[in-house]
Amino acid sequence: AEEFRQTFEEAVRLRLRADVPVGCYLSGGIDSCAVLGLAARHHQGPVRAFTLTFDRPEYDEGEIAKEMAAKAEAEFFPIPIRQDDLADGFCDAILQSETLCVNAHGVAKYLLSRAVRKAGYKVVLTGEGSDEILGGYLHFRRDMVGHNGNGTRPNVAAAVSQSAVFSRNGNGRDLDGVRRLLGFVPGWMETSFALSAKMHAVLSREFLNSYAGHDRFRSFFNDIDVAGQLAGREPLNQSLYLWAKTRLPNYLLVLL
Repeated sequence: AEEFRQTFEEAVRLRLRADVPVGCYLSGGIDSCAVLGLAARHHQGPVRAFTLTFDRPEYDEGEIAKEMAAKAEAEFFPIPIRQDDLADGFCDAILQSETLCVNAHGVAKYLLSRAVRKAGYKVVLTGEGSDEILGGYLHFRRDMVGHNGNGTRPNVAAAVSQSAVFSRNGNGRDLDGVRRLLGFVPGWMETSFALSAKMHAVLSREFLNSYAGHDRFRSFFNDIDVAGQLAGREPLNQSLYLWAKTRLPNYLLVLL
């Protein structure tokens, strides 16, 4: 734990070096709060913390973020948005990220980034990436309890299965290649496969025909060092590695 804290703090400290002002995205969650806390410790003067606030209490974390900003002696900069703003900004968010998004999180981050730039900031610290190395997503918990060689208490496994939303509408046989290669199918890959199958309805027939017979998983694993980085590791660590090498740089860091 101490080694992790030192490495984390050093990473934040180094990224505060800039010739322009450096701010922080602050959602109210533990990831961005931790980044802000360390940034405030090493930053000369108060850090400006930018937070999206929503007009619906069930989605709004503004008060939590404000409390954290006060604790870190940061300058709190709330950016209020409404549901209509998400709808109006959808096309621009897709244009700027050049990728599809499965919900409105990319639009929200686009609106946040636009406001931050208008405030004169070009560099910000964010909490993205923490779930990738600490297994914060629900599908990682599923990989952990579902493929735990030491056994998992039935009540724990049941709780994780009930709390996670996983779509399994795809043909399981299509994932057999992944199962043969790894010995299991990562939860996030199974979900992504099912979601991508639903996308066929919005793709042109010409596009679909051009990829007929294409082995997507063979292409996916061609650039992965399975023998060197995955073989012999626990399923959870394999899943974390694959996500960090693919979804994190190609989707999350592009969209968020």
